[in-house]
Amino acid sequence: MTSSKAQLTFNPSEVVMGPDASWNYLAHIASVTDYDGNAIESNAWGDLSIKNVTPLPDLTTAGVQNVTFTYTDNQGNELTATALVKVVASQANITAKAPQTVWPQEVAKLSVADLVQQVTDATGQVVNDVTNVAMTPIDKTQAGPQAITLTYTDAAGNQVTAITTITVDLAELKTAPVQLVAGPNAQWHYGMSVAGVTDSLGHPVEVDQATINVISAPNLSPELIGQPQTVILAYVGDLGRTQQVNAIVTTTKSQAQLVGRDVTLIAGPAADWTLSDSVDWSKSLMSDGQPLSESDVSEVTADLKPNLQVPGQYALQLSYVDAAGNLITGTATVNVMASQAALQVKNSQIKVGSVWQAGDNLVQVTDQNGEAVGIDQLTVTKSVDTSVAGVYPVTYTYTDAVGNVLTETAFITVVEDPTDPGDGGGTTDPR
Repeated sequence: MTSSKAQLTFNPSEVVMGPDASWNYLAHIASVTDYDGNAIESNAWGDLSIKNVTPLPDLTTAGVQNVTFTYTDNQGNELTATALVKVVASQANITAKAPQTVWPQEVAKLSVADLVQQVTDATGQVVNDVTNVAMTPIDKTQAGPQAITLTYTDAAGNQVTAITTITVDLAELKTAPVQLVAGPNAQWHYGMSVAGVTDSLGHPVEVDQATINVISAPNLSPELIGQPQTVILAYVGDLGRTQQVNAIVTTTKSQAQLVGRDVTLIAGPAADWTLSDSVDWSKSLMSDGQPLSESDVSEVTADLKPNLQVPGQYALQLSYVDAAGNLITGTATVNVMASQAALQVKNSQIKVGSVWQAGDNLVQVTDQNGEAVGIDQLTVTKSVDTSVAGVYPVTYTYTDAVGNVLTETAFITVVEDPTDPGDGGGTTDPR
C-alpha cells in the first residue's frame, strides 16, 4: 500500500491590525500537492478541502499567532499544516503644515494638499496621494484662528489626525468711484476713494487710522477729462498683510463761469461802486456747478477800478480762480455818467416892506438825473431884511445824491422907491 505524498505549506504572513484588516489563508499558501505528490495549481486551491481547526488570527491585537489547518487529499487522507501570522500595529502618520493666514476669497481654493506636510501609510511608506485625507471645513466668515483637523485613513481602517490652524483675515479695503474737477490745483486724497476699512476681525477702522499707501495716483490735469483712471491702493492690515485694491477716479470739466453785469453810475464824490456790482451772481457758477455767491466776491478780481468822479466808459476784465485752479474770466462795463444836476438863481429888486422868500430868486434846480427838486432840498444862507434898504447877497447850495455840490448867489436889492432892477442871474453847472 502506497502512502500519501500530499502536502500543504504556508508562507509566514504579516498583517497590519485595524478595523478593516483582513487575512485569507489562500493568499498565504506556499504550495499544495496531491496524493501522488503532484503540485496543484493555485487557481484550484479554493476547491480543496482545507479547513482551519484553530481560530483565525485576531487582527485587532498585535503579536505572532499560529493558525492550524487540515488538508484532506484526493484519496481522503488528512494532514495538518500551520500558518504563522504576525499582526503588527499600523505605522500610518500625518503631519500638518504650519499655521496659515488667508483671505476670505482664498478659502474655497484651499485643499488638503495645501494643509498636509506629509502622510505615511500603514507600512511606514510616504504617501503622495492624499485622496484618503479628509479635512474639517473652514468658515470664511469667522474671524480669528480656526483649528482644522486633518484625518488620514490607512488601508486597515486606522485613522490618524493632525491639527493645523487657519486664520481668515477679514481685513478689507473697499473703494468707491470718485469724480473730480480737473485743474492745476485739483487735489485727490486716497480717503476720497475709500468706502470702508475693516481690520482682521472685521471691525471698522477709521480711514486716518488705517495704513494705506498709494501705489498709483490719478492725473488730474485737463488732458484726461472724462477718461476713467485706475488708481491702486495698498492696505496693510493689523496682521501685517498687504492687499492691493483698485479704485476709479474720473476727472470732469469745471462748470465754473463768471458772468459780468454792466452798470451805469453818475459821477460824483459820493458815487458808490463795488466789484460785486459788476458780477451777475445769478449766472456765475463754481467748479461743481453750484452758484457762486456774493460772499465769494473776495475771490473775484478786476484788471482796473473805475474812477467814479470822471465820466467815461470803463471796460473791466473779471477773473476768478475756481477750486481746481482753473482761471475763469468774464467782462463787464462800468458807465460813469456826468451828473445832470443844475442850479439857477436870479437877482431881484424889491421895495422896503415887501415880503420876500428864498424861492423868489430860485429859477430852477434839478437833481443828478435831471429831475426837478424842491427848494427844501437846498441850503439857503443869509436872509433879506426888507425893512432896511440895501443889497443882500443870498447863497443857494444844492448837493446831489452822488455828492456834487452846486452853489449860486442871488443879489436882492431893497429900495425905498421901486426901480428897474434889471434881470441879473446865472446858471451854474456841477463842479
